Amino acid sequence: MADNYLEKQYESYLVRKAEWLKKKKRTVKSRPTTTTRPATQPASADISSATDNKEEGE
Repeated sequence: MADNYLEKQYESYLVRKAEWLKKKKRTVKSRPTTTTRPATQPASADISSATDNKEEGE
């Protein structure tokens, strides 16, 4: 009786695994995006704010 139970469980596992693999094959892989500096903030703004903080600390 226990063997029959295990066989049924294994068969249901194989069915679920096959469905999962089928679904996995259909999914589209997304590519990672790259981040860039926004055009609204120039690089010089970052430098000037860093030097202002040093002057306040002295």
